[in-house]
Amino acid sequence: MKQLPEPEGEHSLPVKHQYHEMPPQGAQNEPETGGLIEYWHILRRRKGTVLLGALLETIAAVLFSLPQTPIYQARATPTT
Repeated sequence: MKQLPEPEGEHSLPVKHQYHEMPPQGAQNEPETGGLIEYWHILRRRKGTVLLGALLETIAAVLFSLPQTPIYQARATPTT
C-alpha cells in the first residue's frame, strides 16, 4: 500500500491518506459462466464421489444410532 504525500500548510490535519491499486477496467480474473447448469455438470462428473459420501454418511448414522438405548414414553388420556 502506498501513501500519498502529506498536504502542506498550517490548516492541514494529521491524517494519513492511503490508496489501493485497482486492476485496469475490463480486466477480469474469471469469465462468468453457466450458473446452475455448470453445477449440474460438476455433480454429474463427480457422481461417484457424491454417492460414496452419501453411503459413508448413512453408515455413520447407523453406527451412531444402533448402540443407543431406546427410550420409550407412553401417555394415556382418559376417555369420556
